[in-house]
Amino acid sequence: MSLSAYTNQLLVRILPQALGLGVGVALKRLAGLEAFGLYSLAIALGSVTFGVASSAIDLHALRSTSARLFYPALKSKLLIWLLLAPLAAFGSLRLGVPLWGGLTIYCGLLLLHLNQLNVVFFRLENTDARAIAPSSLPPLFFLLALLIIGPKSFSAIALLFLAAWSISICFLFKPNFFSGLAASKWSDMTAFIRSSVPLGISIIFTQLLVNVDLFMLNYYYGSAESGLYRLAVSFSAVLMPAIGAFSYVYLSQIGDSAKRGDFPSVESSLKSQLRLNILLGSIFFSGIAILLPYLMPFLYGEDTYAGLPAAILLCAGAVFNALGTVFSYTLLAFNRDFVTIVILAIGSAINIMANALIIPRFGIEGAAWVSLLTQIFVFAANAFIVFRLLKWSTRPSAVHHT
Repeated sequence: MSLSAYTNQLLVRILPQALGLGVGVALKRLAGLEAFGLYSLAIALGSVTFGVASSAIDLHALRSTSARLFYPALKSKLLIWLLLAPLAAFGSLRLGVPLWGGLTIYCGLLLLHLNQLNVVFFRLENTDARAIAPSSLPPLFFLLALLIIGPKSFSAIALLFLAAWSISICFLFKPNFFSGLAASKWSDMTAFIRSSVPLGISIIFTQLLVNVDLFMLNYYYGSAESGLYRLAVSFSAVLMPAIGAFSYVYLSQIGDSAKRGDFPSVESSLKSQLRLNILLGSIFFSGIAILLPYLMPFLYGEDTYAGLPAAILLCAGAVFNALGTVFSYTLLAFNRDFVTIVILAIGSAINIMANALIIPRFGIEGAAWVSLLTQIFVFAANAFIVFRLLKWSTRPSAVHHT
């Protein structure tokens, strides 16, 4: 893998994340915590509905290492988005998100996830540089629109979100796009969806881990408090673009080795990736622990200082998430989807029960502690299973049977 591929993947991840941080600052400063909280709830709702299926499709396509699956993957996303639209509408009503704004965000998320499919297939085609503009221009236009127009309501924010991501349509079309779409068979799409189901189940639990605390905070304290929590989460998310870039490359690299049963090669790649993630996590947490007391009130205002302890705890959780990603992607490469499902199901159950007990009493700081401890559990469980798998598989008897 060339250095330019890593560099391009980093840009694909880091630029949108940096722009997303700018969007969060603009929304808080221009529209206030309540409108920002509603926007965060709508995004979270989309993530636990259509976002789950979309991410499963992306990971299955990446694991397959075949660029020929673009059109079945695209049609799969479109069909699932339509099927889950009523669930998104019902969720908006239950969470107190205005229906019109919630559905507008849901439409924007379709364009966002179709764009993400482009990023995956650029990786498979080793043309990562082509993914930089599609990933960065829509959030850039969203940020500029917020700064120029200065929306005060959630509905206006949702319209700007949809308009900004509409730009991504220009990047979706490939040569012979419509003929390729028409040539893709229904059976190819349904087979692709069936193969993605186990990944989708594991991602459901992942999204519950990430978003159940936000939903509970909104239920007990309102959208302003959930908005403050989302602002705290935004700092922990700074680490993940770099981790995501290297993890995508890592999964695409070890996929063929896992299919061949080349366990020594996988183990070597695993250790290299783990050392890299430990280095990145250490640098991130050291820097964030020093800067966050000054950075959070500077970016979001003095009224957000109450979220500082939660932000630091969530950043610590992000480090364990970064380490756990290496092991969970290794399990995916070996098609151990069921194992990841079980680990995430147990983690989600612990997370939900702990949040139900702790959030009513301790608020966002309690939610952050639960998130940290859950991330530690998921990391430790994934690491234990992977090391057992590699240790058993590299024994002479196991290699002989392989």
